[in-house]
Amino acid sequence: DHTTGINCEKCQVGYYRPNGIPPDDPKPCVPCDHCNTMGSTGFCTPDDSYPGK
Repeated sequence: DHTTGINCEKCQVGYYRPNGIPPDDPKPCVPCDHCNTMGSTGFCTPDDSYPGK
């Protein structure tokens, strides 16, 4: 499930939990295909020009 933290409330590096997915979901963390982890906040900003995540 690619989670980490005392209560599995965080995603491992390279994964993120999309908005609206609860931490107790069976597979809350999905691969971050287009993430730049250096300096990122961990939040996604919607971009209407990009049909993906």
